[in-house]
Amino acid sequence: MRVVPLVLTILIPFIAASAGEIREFSVSTLERLGNELSRRDEIAARAADLAAERDPKWKKVSPQYWITDLSKGSDSVYLIDARKPEPAVAYKVSFPKGGSPSILDARQQPLAPGIALRYKALRTAVKAALPTLNVAYGPHYNYEVLNDPDGSGFLVYALAAFTKTKLVYTGGHVRITVSADGAKVERIDQLSHGIIEQKSDPGHEVVALAVAQAVETSHPVETFLYESHLYRLPFYVATNDGSSWRVVNGKIHKFTEAEMKEAEKKK
Repeated sequence: MRVVPLVLTILIPFIAASAGEIREFSVSTLERLGNELSRRDEIAARAADLAAERDPKWKKVSPQYWITDLSKGSDSVYLIDARKPEPAVAYKVSFPKGGSPSILDARQQPLAPGIALRYKALRTAVKAALPTLNVAYGPHYNYEVLNDPDGSGFLVYALAAFTKTKLVYTGGHVRITVSADGAKVERIDQLSHGIIEQKSDPGHEVVALAVAQAVETSHPVETFLYESHLYRLPFYVATNDGSSWRVVNGKIHKFTEAEMKEAEKKK
């Protein structure tokens, strides 16, 4: 069967919203956040797979969370058994730069102070965000903790995740700003107004996605970068100020008028 390239167009209705609907960041900060989200999510998935290979029962532990720790020498993932009031690390998985990953049974080790603080911020965010999570198409939510760009506190992301293959899902993600002590939610930002499920027609290969962003913001939100990495696709995003953007390879590019005119000529 001949495979035909296809650009999926996701038309998300624009919903009236006031200025400042969500926290906004510069493009460079959005790029850093989106790329960091992707890196943390990637190693967390690999760590979970390694833990399941070593201990098949680990998959059935619920609830369970993780804290990712990025460093110059070696990235680490702390897989946490959250069934008890006091968190217990089940496994620590390390990803040394240029080396093979290793997994350590850490059930007898307490959480290090820095990891414990991030885990506290995660649990605070989970409790606050739970009523706001979107359930369309049955996602489960993964949580990642990043440092707040303002230099104090954390950004906890609730990422809508799906197990179905050959489908593309956009939206459903939530950003929660948590205080530096990990105890207080300062705001919750819905990074979309819903979840969209897209699938290509038989015989077509998806090569890009065109998206109309509904949230009131001047730039594409950082989770478009996360989704671009996840699905290995470029995203073309229209923001509601009339601007057009390309999100791909870890970069967010705003099209100039000249670029838009040149694209129109090629249609």
